[in-house]
Amino acid sequence: MPNTTNQEVSNVAESNGDKPSSVHYFSYRYNDNGESKTTKASLDKDIYLHFLDVFNGSRTATHAELIRMAKLIRETQDGKYAGFLREAILRKIIKPELIEGYDFNPNYVKVMCAKDSKSNTAVNIPSALYYALSKLLCCDKPDMFINNKYIEIRNNKTGITNFSLELRKNLLNSVLNK
Repeated sequence: MPNTTNQEVSNVAESNGDKPSSVHYFSYRYNDNGESKTTKASLDKDIYLHFLDVFNGSRTATHAELIRMAKLIRETQDGKYAGFLREAILRKIIKPELIEGYDFNPNYVKVMCAKDSKSNTAVNIPSALYYALSKLLCCDKPDMFINNKYIEIRNNKTGITNFSLELRKNLLNSVLNK
């Protein structure tokens, strides 16, 4: 298992050239068997922005916590680092009553959503978000609610190119604003 050092770097790449990114990138250094290494991590930008709110908009405090969490995950998990980081942050931003009883899971839940009358698409929903929605809606499987939101987003296409990303953003806002 890698040992981390106090040396850390936080680089933010919020865009890719002129094209805005939906991902927040950062990098950090750690010590792996005496060798200093740098690795990159990413987080959905909407999750990052809500996590930033936890620290009253302080990018310094937010990045320090991101780096601390990423290092801890890298030291204690054998893989799925991004999934563990995403779920850990969602647990910090979702209200405790909506996440109580949640069994930590770094995998996405796949929900089939209607693209049109003839085809469906699988949309990946973070497990913690899916669980919080089920508690919010008082149902075991919020799939129908998720599908209806997806249809609503597809029908109001104004400027949206990534419907799955927009759906996850919409669902996260639904959970955080209740």
